Amino acid sequence: MLCAGKQDWSQDACKGDSRGPMVCDVDNRMFFFGIVSWDEECSRALRPDVYTTVTKYNKWIEENTVLSSFTSGSMYPQK
Repeated sequence: MLCAGKQDWSQDACKGDSRGPMVCDVDNRMFFFGIVSWDEECSRALRPDVYTTVTKYNKWIEENTVLSSFTSGSMYPQK
């Protein structure tokens, strides 16, 4: 499990976002870090969203998608 949210709580996952990707810009490249699992309320201060951490699924992701493992962690750039 991974918790994340913007520092000003102005933007986060909300209704209908479950199963969506959590991607982050790292040096102008987009990386896949997690899958939206749930949150208590939309954009509520000090209530981060909860994501499934993708590292446990590295092998399945590589075998079933067009993504490849960039590191031993959870970053997945396009193949």
